Amino acid sequence: MSVLRAYAKRILHGLLDRLDHPGERVGVPVGGAHRFTTEELHERTDEFNRAAESYFADFTDTDFLVRKPFSCPEYPQYLYNLGVLLHWGKVAPGDTVADFGAGSCWVSHFLNLYGCRTIAIDVSSTALELGRKLFREHAWTRWDLDPRFLTYDGYSIPMEDSSCDRVVVHDAFHHVPNQERVLRELFRIIREGGIVAMREPGRHHSGTVDSRREMETTGVLENDIVVENLGRLARSCGFRHVSVVPLSLEGATEIAAEDFPSFLTGRALNHHWPRQARTLLDGHYILLYKGESRATSRRREGLRASIELLNGNSVVAVAGARLDLPMRVRNDGEALWLGESNGVPGVTRVGAHLKDAADTMVEYDWYRISLPGEMEPGQEVQLTLDCTAPSVPGRYTVELDMVAEAVAWFAQAGSPTVRLILEVRAAN
Repeated sequence: MSVLRAYAKRILHGLLDRLDHPGERVGVPVGGAHRFTTEELHERTDEFNRAAESYFADFTDTDFLVRKPFSCPEYPQYLYNLGVLLHWGKVAPGDTVADFGAGSCWVSHFLNLYGCRTIAIDVSSTALELGRKLFREHAWTRWDLDPRFLTYDGYSIPMEDSSCDRVVVHDAFHHVPNQERVLRELFRIIREGGIVAMREPGRHHSGTVDSRREMETTGVLENDIVVENLGRLARSCGFRHVSVVPLSLEGATEIAAEDFPSFLTGRALNHHWPRQARTLLDGHYILLYKGESRATSRRREGLRASIELLNGNSVVAVAGARLDLPMRVRNDGEALWLGESNGVPGVTRVGAHLKDAADTMVEYDWYRISLPGEMEPGQEVQLTLDCTAPSVPGRYTVELDMVAEAVAWFAQAGSPTVRLILEVRAAN
């Protein structure tokens, strides 16, 4: 273990040579050594916002933008980015999600198809019009989710306070000149417990050939993102916590199948880790938390319940007769169970599967029992299974479980189920 620590320390010192010194001015190198100061960026905010509009207005191949990301050679990276943001940002169907710096709105459209209520936000009205075209031309667009497109002036986002559950920012924040003002706006529009999930380039982005060319030809700001600085700035704007998810598709490696056990023990660390670590400096997945983020039944993480049949686990009934079976249900997990008023997906109910004597499924979605409302972790409630016995005599099993509608049965998350043996006899 001491050898691994020593090696990791040596790698760290090598990487630190690439870091900007604390207190160095952030901004974009122009003409070599010059960098914009924060004050200069603020003064040129309107100029950079106009450049963003011109970028889309002057773009000749609009089909390329509308077909994004499918039209891009970076397509695999874009899908990877989105997967990381949705997973770690805890985005779920039914959430209201603001897509900040939406551009031609491909992220918004993915979120719409996923079942989120989307608000695409950009300084470019032309970009948002391309987004509307994308939504109109796609046959599967969920218009019932009322997708919105908002042009903002580069300063104030035209949304009510605490009006969205999540904010997704995909490769857009490094174009923002007035970062503190925008962070305060993002903090304002997101609800307590919400998360801003960003994917942004790293601390050397502005010096790349592509970034310099973009600045020179379009005037669009290409800035560096130094995560330590961003974390301090975000916390000063009210965010409780800022974290980084250290993942990299480009830094991932491929190893021979027979070497996999050795790889898991760390024997190949000296070969693979330096490349992975270098790529972690070039792109970041960043999470900004407003207050305490809590799990809900819109995601399967944290779903666990106990169900107790108060009159025992077997019953005899006449075919077609009414059954009244009292039960007690307790939320044993970490997630808040959403009630009927929250709307699908995520509404939590007691569900029942009906099986025959051979344990073969007769009816998967046999019965549902609604809860009286939301249920916090640790809370319990007494309910009644009020249903009708099968019309065909025989021996049945009723398997009781909780279900977060359109999300998961709790058993899929490892929660125990309860089985009721039901003897159905013919009526005299």
